[in-house]
Amino acid sequence: MNDNFAEKKDSKIIHYFGIGAFFILTLFELCGFFGEILKDTLIVFNQNPKTTYILSVLTSLATFTIMLILLLKKIKSNSKIDSRKLLITSIVALIITWVLTACYDQFISDYLSTEYSENYKTYRDFWRDEYILLGFLALVPTFYYVVLGILVLKRK
Repeated sequence: MNDNFAEKKDSKIIHYFGIGAFFILTLFELCGFFGEILKDTLIVFNQNPKTTYILSVLTSLATFTIMLILLLKKIKSNSKIDSRKLLITSIVALIITWVLTACYDQFISDYLSTEYSENYKTYRDFWRDEYILLGFLALVPTFYYVVLGILVLKRK
């Protein structure tokens, strides 16, 4: 009887690990997806390339923070949910996000880059020699991990 309880406890721990991993991957993917949509939108409207990139990155970070807070509240309030069911939900969420991203990249992003090729060329040309600024902006995704650490450690 104790062995069965220990096995259930072990599988629940593995489920929770998987839930966290798949939901975090889903959040990363979704936030990048929303950032790409904003970037493409701003490029189409011929906005300043620096503003376009910075806004897309900051939007991704803000979206990540908000979605992580909501996800943590939802999981905490539903602590009695079957861990296996939640694990399956997290895996399905990641797969759906991948499909959405692939469809956007394949159909919408390709169409926009063809239809507004001059705007995209201007955007790419601006960033061609901006190595230092790109280096600093490349550090922004590390803030995802900082936000994650703060929010997870803050929860009791």
